[in-house]
Amino acid sequence: MKHLIALSTLLFALNAAAACPSIKPTEMPTIPDGSAANEQTMLDARVAVQAYLGNIDAILRCHDLQLTNRSYNELVDREMAVADAYNSELRRYQGRDGILAKN
Repeated sequence: MKHLIALSTLLFALNAAAACPSIKPTEMPTIPDGSAANEQTMLDARVAVQAYLGNIDAILRCHDLQLTNRSYNELVDREMAVADAYNSELRRYQGRDGILAKN
C-alpha cells in the first residue's frame, strides 16, 4: 500500500513539473530607444517584455525548490533589469515633446 501511495505521489509531482518551462530564457528582449521609438514599437516591446517576465516567473514558481540560490537570484536580477530598462525607455517615450498633442 505504501508503494502505491509513493508511486502516485511521484507521478503527480512529475506531471506538475511537466508544465514548467524546461530552459531559462537566454536572450533578453530588445528595448527600443524611447526618445526615438514610435507607439507600435513601444507596444511590441511591452509584449516581448511581458512574455519574457512571464517565462521567468513560471520558472521561479515551478522550480523554486530545485533552483540554487545563485540561479534564483540571477533570474530575479534579469527580471528586474529588463523591467527597469523598459520602464526607463517608456518614461522617455512618454516625456517627449508633442507626444500628448498626438493623442
